Amino acid sequence: MSALNRIEKVVAEGMLILSAVLLAGIVGLFVMEIFMRYAMNAPTKWSNDVISFIMPVMIFLALPEVTRRKQHIAITFLVEAMGESAAAAWDRVLAFVSACVSALMAWIITASALKQFSTGIMTNTVIQVSKWVLLSPIAISFGIIAVIFLTTALSAKEQT
Repeated sequence: MSALNRIEKVVAEGMLILSAVLLAGIVGLFVMEIFMRYAMNAPTKWSNDVISFIMPVMIFLALPEVTRRKQHIAITFLVEAMGESAAAAWDRVLAFVSACVSALMAWIITASALKQFSTGIMTNTVIQVSKWVLLSPIAISFGIIAVIFLTTALSAKEQT
């Protein structure tokens, strides 16, 4: 395992742990909201906003580990029908294209986050949060996914 693969593994697993902590936070907020609403007759005004902020961050923090483990959705019947060498070449091409698309997504989201940072755009919710704060983990996640796909494309090439 190369040094870059080890770094990817540590970073992706760390992000997965953070994602799990955020999921536990969402569950705790839901339980608290249900208790406050039905037992105390005093619903919170902010918990739904906080949950809606945490949810996409939680999902995108888990994506690098899903990608690293190759557990993402893939339609593989065509690749499985190819010969072994053609399938290996096609896997490299798909990994490279996926790296390019992921890097493009990271760039677009980063540009949007920087624009929102410079203009001070906030969410239109009870609790106002700078939108760039919500986009930053998504951009970082796509950047890490791009590196994982690129490493996958290059390491597959070395194996053949």
